[in-house]
Amino acid sequence: SMLQMFLLDEQVASCTGLRRIICSGEALPVDAQTQVLAKLPAAALYNLYGPTEAAIDVTHWTCREEGRDSVPIGQPIANLQTYV
Repeated sequence: SMLQMFLLDEQVASCTGLRRIICSGEALPVDAQTQVLAKLPAAALYNLYGPTEAAIDVTHWTCREEGRDSVPIGQPIANLQTYV
């Protein structure tokens, strides 16, 4: 939600010093990923996922344009396992 509000700012593309954007806490919409990659090409976008109850992240995905319908939650962070 905060990323989407940030992307609505008319001057967002002028944030050329921004290098990393880390999203966590809710699903990252594909349209937000697409906008970040287009408007802020120098910034790396990371999607982190974890159980809401614990406020921790357990998986990581480095966002890139792949034409998917959703943004993946990625792979387990080092020394962790995930079970589906």
